[in-house]
Amino acid sequence: MKKIFLGLSIFFLFIINTNAASLCSYKDQIALNQKAANIKRGYDIITEIYEDEDGEVDLDTFRISIYNLTEEFYAIVTNTKNNEQKRIEYSDVVDGVASFDWEDVNDLTTFNIKIYTSNKSLCPDELYKTLLLTTPRYNPYSETNACYSAPEFNLCQKYVTFSAISQDEFLDRVEGYIEGTVDENGQDVPKEENGFFEKLMTFLNKYKWVFIIGGVLVIGVSGGYVVIRKIRKQRKLEI
Repeated sequence: MKKIFLGLSIFFLFIINTNAASLCSYKDQIALNQKAANIKRGYDIITEIYEDEDGEVDLDTFRISIYNLTEEFYAIVTNTKNNEQKRIEYSDVVDGVASFDWEDVNDLTTFNIKIYTSNKSLCPDELYKTLLLTTPRYNPYSETNACYSAPEFNLCQKYVTFSAISQDEFLDRVEGYIEGTVDENGQDVPKEENGFFEKLMTFLNKYKWVFIIGGVLVIGVSGGYVVIRKIRKQRKLEI
């Protein structure tokens, strides 16, 4: 009974996610939803080497890729840098991947990728999925002398996702990382609690009068016991 209920729940979930105004039937919409769910996005850093008067020069480019785009879909890609619109068709797919290069590596850029149905479907130009992709930015501090002492530090990586910071702040963060007051992500390290000896000294200082009074009482009782023993011993000798 539970399996039947689960199956019906999944079926109605697909129905809810379909568009009642679509030209496609519910069955076709479910099939399209399943294919759209497989469409992914990603990026790679492509490095090309060029020759100029000073020798070899490395030039990096972000390669933006859309995976598993089938003939029933196309993608419209816009970015936060210049709002340029790019259309990716199934005809652009090579070995399951459709890609394009993005040359601006100096700023964080977010790509909005909308997946629409194509003319190969019975309901073209309907939005089925939206994907977001943010590329990192080149970090000029990664090549400074300060980073030679902390190459694994997050603020010293070649490509980063944090916003630009001032040189003074960067140097302070690197110095803090080397001294152990800043973690590898550039965040302040919480101060550790006092060690055992420091805790013991704090405890003794807080309750010193208790220990002093207690010590006096112990000494007094011990002294009295010694006196009593001496008196008793003398009495035995007198006898």
